[in-house]
Amino acid sequence: MKIEGLILAGGKSRRMGGIHKGNMELGKNTFTEIIWEELKKDCGNINVSYGDVVHDTHKDWGIVKDIYPDCGPIGGLQAGLRACRGDTVFVAACDMPFLQIEFYRYLAQYMEGADAVVPVVNGRLHPLSAVYKSSAHKVFEAQIQKKNYKIICSLEKMRVMYLNLKSDKFAWMMQNINTMEEYQEAKKLFGKRSNICRELRLTRQEISCLKK
Repeated sequence: MKIEGLILAGGKSRRMGGIHKGNMELGKNTFTEIIWEELKKDCGNINVSYGDVVHDTHKDWGIVKDIYPDCGPIGGLQAGLRACRGDTVFVAACDMPFLQIEFYRYLAQYMEGADAVVPVVNGRLHPLSAVYKSSAHKVFEAQIQKKNYKIICSLEKMRVMYLNLKSDKFAWMMQNINTMEEYQEAKKLFGKRSNICRELRLTRQEISCLKK
């Protein structure tokens, strides 16, 4: 299984006053850099998907722009998955800087026979931080061409494993930063991040056992 990474960074960041969330910093790195550092542990190639404006570049990641502009996150998913050469893609929203590679390894355990594994926390789906087959871009493109930009409608046409994350091992990672207030709270949590990660660090064998 060849794994690639995709960071979705094409949002307008309206609730942040137009400040691009992927460029906000925790510690010495931007959100995008933090996520990239995690994904590169397993992903041979990582792309960052933007809308029509590229907010940052890096010699070690590819840049993907929307093929279908102004249709929201589904456009980033479609273009990003289409650009991937591997069959399995770890997808991350750029405003979720607490995502860890163990989370994706856990989801990937359930990919057999599925087009996507989508986490669910407290009844809320998180399709922008999930694992997909790269071929899923065809379903998203068909949905876009119908002028229906709801990701959930595309998921209904795929073989999707919805994984309910009840354990604190992973649910805490699903925090997305949308406001300045949430950003300030994230700074406080980030200071404790290394300790939390050591406590929750899982080997591949332990992750496999969680599935049973």
